[in-house]
Amino acid sequence: MASSNEYATKLTDSQSFRAWVTALEARATALGIWHLIDPKGTDQPLNQPIRPALPSLLQHQFTPTEDGDEPEAPEYHTMTAQQRNNFNLRMEYYKILEGQYNIDEKRYKEERDGLYKITTFFNHTVSPEYQAICCAPSKPMRMWIQLLELSLGVDAKQLRSRAREAYKQQVNTGLKANTGWESALRKLELAIVQAILYECPEVQKEEDINTDIIRWACHVNPSW
Repeated sequence: MASSNEYATKLTDSQSFRAWVTALEARATALGIWHLIDPKGTDQPLNQPIRPALPSLLQHQFTPTEDGDEPEAPEYHTMTAQQRNNFNLRMEYYKILEGQYNIDEKRYKEERDGLYKITTFFNHTVSPEYQAICCAPSKPMRMWIQLLELSLGVDAKQLRSRAREAYKQQVNTGLKANTGWESALRKLELAIVQAILYECPEVQKEEDINTDIIRWACHVNPSW
């Protein structure tokens, strides 16, 4: 049974799109199917595998009956040594095909299960209006994401610019602009998360983030 926390990140507008996609990617990656729905990817789900046919004794050449009818399958013990050898080779090949089928069938079922769970994620986090416009069952799931981004009017450059400004403001004036240590810390953490989501240059290296946190902390006690 899914917990409510799995669907906590809702897609409501352009500003929530990046956080929503990150939550979607994390879930799909855990299920091993992100490569199947990644908007930048091209991989397709597996087709349902076909079980190989069990070899028949009639696949071998036997002498037709006197009236020209097709021969009946012989008993194994009546076969010649060469016929038995050929049949055994077919059986060995069948076992290889059967083994590969079992592997493919397992992967197919895992993909189906994963895609079903991701569909459930869409149903719980995307409004019915946007689902109707962007999430047609006949379309690939990666196209759903592309259409949602387009419909929401997501401007990546603008959102990145806003995240950068919010991050800089928190680092430089965070505690002064807020009341209370815990409140300021929460806002700083949120600014860092948003900056990372939008790949702002200020947070590309961990040491740069640490330096900024120290600068932020100096607003509390300049001797730090």
